Amino acid sequence: MVKSVMPLSMGVWWYAAAYAIFLMLLPFLAKGLKALGREYHLALAATVLVIWIDQLHPRNGENQRRLPRIHLPVHSDFCL
Repeated sequence: MVKSVMPLSMGVWWYAAAYAIFLMLLPFLAKGLKALGREYHLALAATVLVIWIDQLHPRNGENQRRLPRIHLPVHSDFCL
């Protein structure tokens, strides 16, 4: 009964819940990506793409769910 009243919070419609969270975070993500600038935005997109593609390919006998050890060069101007 509770699941039919509150499907987003109970995990029944996981896709709709994930999309609703994404839409709530979208203004902050867009503002942050604009603040990064074109060069760092491109570097971030390339990094995420490499990690995503790397997750698709299994290693020789290794567990696929474990995150890979990826060493990426950091731009010399980068600081937190």
